Amino acid sequence: MPSVKQAAASDFIDRVFRDPEVRHGLRIFPPDELKKLTLVEEGNKIYLTCAVTQKKRLAKPEEIIRQLAIHRLTDDLDYPVSRLDVEVPIKMGSAYASKKADIVVYRDDRKQTPYLIVEVKKPLRKEGLDQLHSYMNATGVYYGAWINGNDATYQLRIEPNLFEALPRLPAINEDLDDVKTPIKKNQLEAIHDLKEEVQYLEDTVLANAGVSAFEEIFKLVFAKLYDEFHKGDDETMEFRTTTASPQEQYNRLNALFKRASKEWPDIFSDSDKIELTPEALVAVASEFQTKKFFDADLDVIDAAFE
Repeated sequence: MPSVKQAAASDFIDRVFRDPEVRHGLRIFPPDELKKLTLVEEGNKIYLTCAVTQKKRLAKPEEIIRQLAIHRLTDDLDYPVSRLDVEVPIKMGSAYASKKADIVVYRDDRKQTPYLIVEVKKPLRKEGLDQLHSYMNATGVYYGAWINGNDATYQLRIEPNLFEALPRLPAINEDLDDVKTPIKKNQLEAIHDLKEEVQYLEDTVLANAGVSAFEEIFKLVFAKLYDEFHKGDDETMEFRTTTASPQEQYNRLNALFKRASKEWPDIFSDSDKIELTPEALVAVASEFQTKKFFDADLDVIDAAFE
């Protein structure tokens, strides 16, 4: 029987993620969350116990991220483990998807109606979101998340094939109004990879929009810079999505763009407006609403617009 070795979770995790071929990371998980995992070494392999199935699993990078995501769902958002399942087959039309959903949260303990889907593992944003969106469309689920350890995005399905980014997932007994709370300037996050976000928007939301993706994205960045410039740290940002209708949100964000154009007149004319449909505008604006553009790393912004 192989000997079992125990050590601090961080020591085992360092060994797993040190492999140069590992394309995942753990940037979004602070040290106190890593301590929630129990890992052991048997022979030359590292294992952990799944919090949902209580079965021993090989501690691959994607499995570590999945277990950390499960702890967030149960510890931070209060979903009972009895409503969670892992590696769930997803029916796509008359057949099943080739890959199973990583984590599914159900509406109740009977586990008949999916409520929320979480995909981990995919290191690239577009790959991960494409897979997540296909599962959300197939099941009719409104809420989803993609997490790769270095990045996370939370999604709301607003209509088939159109998704909005959320600041976070709803906790148990919360609704969309609870999630879409006002965002203060001091809550904005630094931009890590704007290039990948812009590429994703160009390939999905704006692919068939019939407008210049660059121009429309730049208009929104322009409006957001204006909003950040005029807000104090404790003030609420105007550049955000709400539970109002897409048309009402278009009117508000387009008015913000018009005010920016009037104050900084050398870039856009008085006749310029946001040309996106209200639904597409909400989807694009949602991707930027939690990001800090003013005083951001110019290299990051440069790379996105190059």
